[in-house]
Amino acid sequence: MQIGPHKSCLLAVLLCGVTIAPVSTTAAPRKGKQQQQQAPAPADKAAMTPVSLSLRNQALTTLWEIRATKPQLQALKKLANECADDHPRIPGQVGPKLRQTMEGLHDALVEAKDEDLIAGLQDQYDRETDARNIDLDDEVKLTQPAKQHAPDVLKMLSVRQLASFITYNEDLLVDPREELEDLVRKMKTIPPDKWEAERDSVADDAGMLLAGLHDAKVKEVSDRVRQWLDKAHQLDDQAFTKKLPDLVADIPNVVGEVDSVQAIQHWARREIATLLSNSELTNAIDERLK
Repeated sequence: MQIGPHKSCLLAVLLCGVTIAPVSTTAAPRKGKQQQQQAPAPADKAAMTPVSLSLRNQALTTLWEIRATKPQLQALKKLANECADDHPRIPGQVGPKLRQTMEGLHDALVEAKDEDLIAGLQDQYDRETDARNIDLDDEVKLTQPAKQHAPDVLKMLSVRQLASFITYNEDLLVDPREELEDLVRKMKTIPPDKWEAERDSVADDAGMLLAGLHDAKVKEVSDRVRQWLDKAHQLDDQAFTKKLPDLVADIPNVVGEVDSVQAIQHWARREIATLLSNSELTNAIDERLK
């Protein structure tokens, strides 16, 4: 379900619905944290842990992709503390070359002017982390306040901003039926130690695109896809080859009805909820507002 730039504006209109309303920025205090003060951002990015820098770059990347304006940054900042996923994290370690790339990407994202430089540094970061098998503790867990505010924040964006957001991420927007068929056809070639990760990635993507922010429904869809894939994977080679056409034909029944516009709306809302849940969002916004 890849979306070319020439179609993104129309799709953005459909995502927003008939109105693009301003987001409410009145944030209720989180229980037990009314008196908690957020730790100030390090004055020098060199003092940041690798995990903090990675989270900061994640937040800055989304702000760059949506082309956030100053008023929008100010509105997001009012929600950030309430929504933050602030669970303890392992600081992590990276080598000097990767650290230099991360800091360079950070600076380019804060400046938010040179698209080619940002794209090049992002590609370089991906290559270096893949080559060194780097696995930082930088996963953002969605918080309930973030999920509640995400739909309104999405409506705060203009059509052009939504089009930009979709275009930057079009390679991630794959129809779950296509992704499932691709995995089924190649599943017998996947090394045993890689199978569960491949299976879970496809199952989780299907749950997210089909159910959005509804956790129970996401789990229901993901579990159904995961169980179906395991059943197919357990077939011996001869039985698998014989049943492959039937397995492919059964995919629409496993996935269920796919509303493409709704699936992309689900993706966009989860991405915005992830941004709001990012514990480095406040610091990222402060850097952009300087």
